[in-house]
Amino acid sequence: MLEVIGWIAWATVVYVALSFAYGCRQYIASGQGFTWTTGVLTLFWWVIALFFLVTDVNKLHIIWLVPVAFVLAQFIGIVGIPVISPLVM
Repeated sequence: MLEVIGWIAWATVVYVALSFAYGCRQYIASGQGFTWTTGVLTLFWWVIALFFLVTDVNKLHIIWLVPVAFVLAQFIGIVGIPVISPLVM
């Protein structure tokens, strides 16, 4: 049962990653642009989705990793972290 919940969490992250990527492309195509925070968060969605696809790490870790990625993206995009921000951006 827990494995099914993990796969559901992973599928949700993949859906959100695809949605964010598509949304970013739509904003760029219409000439609007988007914030650094949205770009960083989109990158994090993809990293989480791909990491859990290619490794055998329990997918239930997605449940705590997604909120951490959200908060970290806010800090990187808005406040900036001296060492991490240049690497991500």
